[in-house]
Amino acid sequence: MFWKYTIFELKILLQNRKQLFLGLLLVFFFPVYFQIYFNSEPPTLLSQKHEEKEIQSIAVNVLPLDIRETEENEEIFYNLTEQLSLVNMQIFYLGNDYGQEVTEYIEDGLRLNELRMEMHEKDNPFLSSNLTIPIEEIEKENEFLTYLKKNDLLEEDNPFVTSKFLIAITEMLSGVFLFIIILLICSDMLVYENEHQTVMRSLPVSFRTKATSKITLNYIFIILCLTLGVVLGIFRSSSVESIGNFNYPTLIFSPDGFIAVPIMEYVLYASLAVIVAVLMTVCLTLLLNIFVPNMYGVVLAGIALFFLPDLLYLIGIKAKILYPIKYIDISGVLSGELAEQFNDTGITYWNSIFAMLGFTVVLIVFIFVYNWLRFRKKRNNTDK
Repeated sequence: MFWKYTIFELKILLQNRKQLFLGLLLVFFFPVYFQIYFNSEPPTLLSQKHEEKEIQSIAVNVLPLDIRETEENEEIFYNLTEQLSLVNMQIFYLGNDYGQEVTEYIEDGLRLNELRMEMHEKDNPFLSSNLTIPIEEIEKENEFLTYLKKNDLLEEDNPFVTSKFLIAITEMLSGVFLFIIILLICSDMLVYENEHQTVMRSLPVSFRTKATSKITLNYIFIILCLTLGVVLGIFRSSSVESIGNFNYPTLIFSPDGFIAVPIMEYVLYASLAVIVAVLMTVCLTLLLNIFVPNMYGVVLAGIALFFLPDLLYLIGIKAKILYPIKYIDISGVLSGELAEQFNDTGITYWNSIFAMLGFTVVLIVFIFVYNWLRFRKKRNNTDK
C-alpha cells in the first residue's frame, strides 16, 4: 500500500506547478548565480593585501616624530616599518605571479604575523584598534599559511575557479534562503487532503503511511533538484574557469579554534549537512501543515520559528531547543559566525549535525504521537 500511495502522491507532485517551478529554481540557481558571481568583484587576496598596505601605511605615518629617541619605541618603529615592507613584498609576489615559483609569500606572511603578535603583546602603543589586525584573524591566517607550507601548495588568487565557487555558493544558499525554498515546496503537503477530504478519507491508508510517503517524496525531490543544480553549476564554472585545486585550504571553526581543511573536505561537510538539514526542514514543515492548514500560513510560521531564537537572544533568552533550525545556515556553522552570534563555542559542525538529527527524530515522534492522540479523541467522541 505504501508504494501505491507513493505513486499516487508522485502524480500529484508532478502536476503541482508551484513545486515544479521551485524545483527548476533550485536547479538553475547554481549556474545563474555563477554568472552573477563572475560579473561581480569578489574580494581577492591581492585586494586584501592592498587594504592591509593602506592600513599599515597609516599606522607608520601616525607614529610620533620622536619615537626613535628611546630603545623600546625604536623597536616599535622597526616592527611597524618591517610589517609595511613585508606587505609590499607580498603584493609584489602576487601582482607579478612571482609567488607561483617560490615560497617567499608564505614565509613573509608567517613573519608578518609574528610581528603583529609582538605588537599585541606590547598592547599596540600609538595605534588605535582600527589600525591593528585582531589576534583571531592573525591566528586564522597563520593556520592557513602553515597548511600551505606543510602541503607544499601555492597561493591561488582566482575566486572564480570551481573549488572556490562551491564555497561561495554554500555561503549564498545556506541559511534562510534554503529554508524558505523548502518551506514553499512543502507548504501544501496536506492542503490537497484538506481540499479533497471525501476522496482522501475513503483511501484505506494510515496517517503514518501518508506522512512517510509525503516526507520521502518531498525530500527526494529537493535533494535531486539541489544535486542537479550543483552539477550544472560545476559544469558552468569549469567551462568558464578551471576546476581549481580541491586540496587548497579553507578554514572551519572547531572547539580548539580555526583549523585549515582541504576544500574537498569542506564540500563533503557541507553536503552532509544539507542532507540532514533538508530532512529536518521537511519534517518541520509537515508538522506546521498539521497545525496551520493554510499554505501561506505555514511559510510565515516557519519564518517566524527561524528568527525566533535571534529575537529571544536579544532579550537575554537562549532558546537552545530551537537552535537546530538555525543550523541550516551551514556556512555560518562552519565559519564560526553562529557560535559568535549566540556566544556559544559549542556550536560546531558535528554538534550541529547531531542536534539536527535529534531534532528531526523529535519532530517525527511528535507528529505521529499527536496524530495518534487526535485519532483516539475522535474515536472516543464517536463512541459516545
